[in-house]
Amino acid sequence: IIYSTTYATQQAAVTSIISNFLLDSKFTSYYLHYGFEDNNNPVELWTKTSTMLNNPVINYSYDYGNFTEGKRSLRIKTHIAGLADTNKDWYYYLKLPINPIANADGKLTFSADVMVDNASKDHVKIGFNKNYYTISESGVFSLGYIEQANQWVKIKDDTLAKRTRDTTRQSMEDKWLYDGSLDEAGVALNYIGILVYGSGPLDLDIRIDNITLSGTQTPAKTFTANYTKKYQQYIARVAKAIEQRKNTFAHLPADINTQGLSLCSKQSYFVDKLAPAKNNIQSILNTMTALNSSQSGDNFFGPQLMADLDIKLVNYQRMSDLLSLSLSNNDPILASYQYPSMTYTPLDGYNFYSVAKDLNSFQLRMTPGEYQSIAMVIDPVCTANKRFSLSNTQFTGAGANFAANNLDNYVAKLWYQAGLTDTVRRGTFLTPELLLKDEDLIRVRFADANNNAKNELRVTDIASNISRYIDISSPNASFPDMTNDKFDDATQLQTFAFDDIRYKLFWSILHIPENTPSGHYTSQINIKDNTGKILKSIPADVEVLPFKLDPSKLDYSLYYTGKLVDNARPIKSQEKTAAQQKLELQDMKDHGVLYPTSYDSYSKLAQTLSIRNEVGLPNDRFYSLGLRISDTAERINNAQNILSNNGYNASELYVYGIDEANPAELQSEIPDIIKVHNAGAKVFTAGYDFTYNILGDYLDHLNYAHGTLKADSATQVANWHRSGAKLFNYATPQVGVENPEVYRRNFGCKLWQQGFDGAMNWAYQYERGAFWNDFDINTNRPSNYREETFTYPTSNGIVGTIAWEGFREAITDVRYISTLLNIRDQQTGNNRNQLNQFINNIDCSADLYDLRNNIIDKILQYR
Repeated sequence: IIYSTTYATQQAAVTSIISNFLLDSKFTSYYLHYGFEDNNNPVELWTKTSTMLNNPVINYSYDYGNFTEGKRSLRIKTHIAGLADTNKDWYYYLKLPINPIANADGKLTFSADVMVDNASKDHVKIGFNKNYYTISESGVFSLGYIEQANQWVKIKDDTLAKRTRDTTRQSMEDKWLYDGSLDEAGVALNYIGILVYGSGPLDLDIRIDNITLSGTQTPAKTFTANYTKKYQQYIARVAKAIEQRKNTFAHLPADINTQGLSLCSKQSYFVDKLAPAKNNIQSILNTMTALNSSQSGDNFFGPQLMADLDIKLVNYQRMSDLLSLSLSNNDPILASYQYPSMTYTPLDGYNFYSVAKDLNSFQLRMTPGEYQSIAMVIDPVCTANKRFSLSNTQFTGAGANFAANNLDNYVAKLWYQAGLTDTVRRGTFLTPELLLKDEDLIRVRFADANNNAKNELRVTDIASNISRYIDISSPNASFPDMTNDKFDDATQLQTFAFDDIRYKLFWSILHIPENTPSGHYTSQINIKDNTGKILKSIPADVEVLPFKLDPSKLDYSLYYTGKLVDNARPIKSQEKTAAQQKLELQDMKDHGVLYPTSYDSYSKLAQTLSIRNEVGLPNDRFYSLGLRISDTAERINNAQNILSNNGYNASELYVYGIDEANPAELQSEIPDIIKVHNAGAKVFTAGYDFTYNILGDYLDHLNYAHGTLKADSATQVANWHRSGAKLFNYATPQVGVENPEVYRRNFGCKLWQQGFDGAMNWAYQYERGAFWNDFDINTNRPSNYREETFTYPTSNGIVGTIAWEGFREAITDVRYISTLLNIRDQQTGNNRNQLNQFINNIDCSADLYDLRNNIIDKILQYR
């Protein structure tokens, strides 16, 4: 059965025939085609940014000179006025109906031919709207941007039904259905979308042709019956969960009478919060009950609402307990909670979210030589004007021990940043990021009634040794040139204070010495008052495993822009003294990044190679952005001689091509790439999916933008490996997002599972204005990007971040996987088959703590 807009006069009849046929039979074939050969234009305006000044001005026409089938294509020329604030993003969507609706229980293939002009490139996506059958919600997803201009690009997806189910499953389970899944809701496609994004005014020119959606689907009658039954079962299950929470609510502690008592700030805070908190819990329970019993399509709620309720129940109990305890105790109260360091939550000093678990001890499993992060939240009561310290004892085990300083303690400083989920300036957000020994290096002025929020940095006048705080969070703040000033973090964790209201996040990095015997070791993490009295003691129990991790099968690099400069300014990503460069290269090595790039000029090449040799970085290859493909063959050969003189493999010199080149630029650099190859060196660069079509037979190494997030990653891996080239990944995301989990997941397990050879992310350090200020702009190179950095430079050192520790955990995950793969390769018969089954079923979207523990169990079983 063919359903096509080519036969416009038969459209209604064909629709009716197909619908009735699918209702009454088991036949599941599906076919939809838009060829735009008649004058019945099916494209409609779908939706747009609600605050756009004007509706998009859309002009449709047919292009008889550009098409891929028939005699013409549909041309869409659009003018968008944009928003009053030209820096703000807008969107608008056009839609083509999918009629009859295609449910996603079968197998669907999609293809479309699209051509855009230069102005439209990087602004247009092809996407879909999905409808959830049993609930009144829908969602949009896309197949990615159109990144090539002035040529027909075929957008194709052979797994559209699976992609629809996968993207729906995530939104169902993360956003809409508490304790529910796609298997209880059902999803169908009802629109093909032309999705357009931008900022400011924009004129776009888009052509579309030869759109086909085909495959199989479950008959509509069967689809409806299945999901109606499953959803009713879901409603009954949720009703029981609500009743359980109502019972918990009924047994919450009674109100505490504090009349006539002198209360400290935190006690007053609890008293003010308890009564409204109980009312809020009752309101949520009422909302849940009403929604779950509703007969409309709105009888559902998302997991966040239940999570919010559970947190409020726990927090009410916690506040009540701490208030009661503090009223009967003259000592400061320091309640402790375990914070899952690699499961990111943007804390603000009040919220607890996932940290509601009481902390009794830390339990770790680690190998000799390994690093691992642990974190805890300390919530204070009645601690005003008091200072505290945190330290730990040495690790003792059966017949062995190792030093206390192997557990390196920090305060994970809450401060204001200009974004959270990407590296674009989007507002003012409070988040943990900096790992500080002396948290007073940064002073945060929290938002007041006038919403004044500010970060300040303590700098010290070198001549007088007098310190002052300077603004580092205003767009127009002035940063000193550090000629007369300095600032550095401490080498040991300093004493600290609580403000008696907000909690504090502590972060510790445990390093197991290389030759530590296997067995169990314990240390005590102690928080003391200023008299030395222990107020809180938390055991850290470590099982040191009886094996060491093998080297990673993936290679890890970062764009390292730090160039050796004779008169380097200390607070710059691109200017380094020899001491600074050595410190930063050592830091990268300690985190598992063994192949950082070099921006050093030809004149500094020998010096930087000498520093890398001192640090002990591998010398089997060298990635240089100080050398470019435009350099002469003589210059390249001279650089190879310098590499050889410093113990490097000269034939593995990688010279940088044109960065993120468009198709025309890619074509233009072929002669230079051939020149580099003839000189005996290799070429690497960063680029996009279309790079292979032009340079697949020339490049030795592509750093693929957004690689692990791209739908075509498997194709790209296969293509580049077929050409004998390496494929790395970057920008998933770029460095600078204050989220350790996203780096651990996307640059660890996912990177390995998708077959990439490694990662080369941007950047170890890169400032967009003055370093340490996320809100200012480099006037010489204006940009809406904020700082993209894993570490922050000081006068004589660096300050790390929680995201940098997430990247280290990614590399450690891959080393565990690599160790297991090597053990698998030594097995035969049933052992090998069982290990292959485990490895093939690794789920990189699952809990990464559980995944690592499961891998450890397999290694112990088969090693």
